[in-house]
Amino acid sequence: MKKIDFRIILIIVLVIALILLSYFYFKEDETTDYSNYSNFSYNTNTKTNTNTDEEKDTYSIQTSAEVKSALSENIELHATYYLKEVYVEENQFVKKGENILKYTNGKYLTAPYDCVITSINVPNEGEKITNSHYIGIAANNILKVQVKVSESKINSIELGDDAKIKLTALSDKEYEGIVTNISNIASNGRFTVTIEFENDGNAYIGMTANVSL
Repeated sequence: MKKIDFRIILIIVLVIALILLSYFYFKEDETTDYSNYSNFSYNTNTKTNTNTDEEKDTYSIQTSAEVKSALSENIELHATYYLKEVYVEENQFVKKGENILKYTNGKYLTAPYDCVITSINVPNEGEKITNSHYIGIAANNILKVQVKVSESKINSIELGDDAKIKLTALSDKEYEGIVTNISNIASNGRFTVTIEFENDGNAYIGMTANVSL
């Protein structure tokens, strides 16, 4: 009987072992459940920028206010002249160039722009005019509203911000306004914000406005 070559037996054992290892390896690979990987996402460590320095908190502020003139002044009369006649009354609208009063020398005081007469301080007719006399006027082409804003919201408003203005008497109209002034001092915790808008000829001083900004 021939002797068994152990090298052949060793090779056979190694081949069988290799076959068994390959079998279990591929079987495990085929039975792996990949269903849990469908919603997998990589964490890229990207952070959302929460720096609020570049973005200002905004608020919707709605309130009511009285319409006023954006420009009011007292017109000085010509001292040493004598008053002959006054053509206007308080609260009267006067167009630019219209006569307000007449001096005894035949000269006139005319309206420098479209305005409303707010006050009349003149001597009696025929009397001499002094430096204390004047005619108060308020422009009617550029109007304003002033609203009170709490200290918690004042930082959300800046000069030049847009505003919407609706007059109670003109519900079908909406005016575009601009913030022109913000008070630096609060009164009872509220700041005064001034908004100006252009008059289309339908708005009047003293009307009530609803303001949104």
